Amino acid sequence: SLSYHSSLSIQPPGSSNKRINCGSFLAQFILIRQAARQMNKAKSKLFQTIYEQVNRAA
Repeated sequence: SLSYHSSLSIQPPGSSNKRINCGSFLAQFILIRQAARQMNKAKSKLFQTIYEQVNRAA
C-alpha cells in the first residue's frame, strides 16, 4: 500500500491532465483554423457572385 502511494506521488498531480488539455487545445485550434479557411472560401465566393451581379446590372 505504501509503495503504491509513493509511485503515485512521483508524477505531480494534474500533469497528465495538462497534457490532455494542451492536446485538445491544439485540436480545437486546428479545427478553428480549418473552419475559418472554409468560411473565407465561401465568403470570397459570395463576394465574387455579388460583384458579378453588380457588374451585370451596371
